[in-house]
Amino acid sequence: MTSLKNSGVLHLGEQAKALRLDLTHYGYVPETLEPKLKPVYLLGEAGLLSRPIIGIVGSRHASRQGMADSFWFAKELAMAGCVIVSGLAVGIDAAAHRGAISAGRGTTIAVVAHGFCFCYPARHQLLLNQVLDSGGIVISEYEPNTPPRPHQFLHRNRIIAGLCDALLVIEAGPKSGALTTASIALELGKDIYALPGSIHSELSYGGHQLLRQGAGLVESPHELLFDLGRELLPAVKQPIAKKHKKVPLAPKASQADFPEMKDPRYDLVNLALGYEPQSLSELLLRLPKHCGENDLIAGLLMLELDRKAYRLPDGRWVRFKNH
Repeated sequence: MTSLKNSGVLHLGEQAKALRLDLTHYGYVPETLEPKLKPVYLLGEAGLLSRPIIGIVGSRHASRQGMADSFWFAKELAMAGCVIVSGLAVGIDAAAHRGAISAGRGTTIAVVAHGFCFCYPARHQLLLNQVLDSGGIVISEYEPNTPPRPHQFLHRNRIIAGLCDALLVIEAGPKSGALTTASIALELGKDIYALPGSIHSELSYGGHQLLRQGAGLVESPHELLFDLGRELLPAVKQPIAKKHKKVPLAPKASQADFPEMKDPRYDLVNLALGYEPQSLSELLLRLPKHCGENDLIAGLLMLELDRKAYRLPDGRWVRFKNH
């Protein structure tokens, strides 16, 4: 369990408005949920619990691509009328909450592992307030003055599993808490889905394990919604023409828009780059012999500016999949 020294005090004007709600009594979580759930503390609009709820969970040490996928799925699912539930953790959880919030009001539920007088991690105080300000819900089974403790995060996971109608796992290592959430959800009869990933990444282990066990493989929110029998609402509709239209802003230009001005190193490095992380020395081996390290770095920087490549914390480079 990650150190809990990064927890902070939560400053919520709504703290006095917390409700006590018996989720089991009202049928929001199954009676078979273990350990048995006592009435929880709830901030926000309880009516969201009656809507279709999709859980999105995954690694705290997620890749940039994983967080982009989490944001994308959460936003599209929320726009289709679903509510996204997650655990307010760093990584996949936070990206899911932010994606849902970007879709509109009343779109996300954060289940926390401490009382409302605390916020863990402390850096997510703003995010927690954004959940509430956007019409979402924050749920805790702990008294307000209860600080975060390691075992409480496992208990939080069971609430996420109990609330959701279906659970999506995005990037989970061998010991990820997301696998615990998936295991509980499976025991409760919930639908489990996972995004596939690279066989060379430890973050793919959990998702691939779930897929081997029968979880649904999805590669887009449309696939997940179709499998759940829901339709994706038209997220981007062309507005009806008006008499006085605003002149649209020109789209952001990239190297690909000006082929006659394109630096040849852009294409050479683009061809060498893949979705599996590669070091500079590995990429150099895939370039023509006349290309040196300076050519490689120049190409990578151009691709990074076009959001087609990014550098991992360990110095390796990987292709970025835009949605």
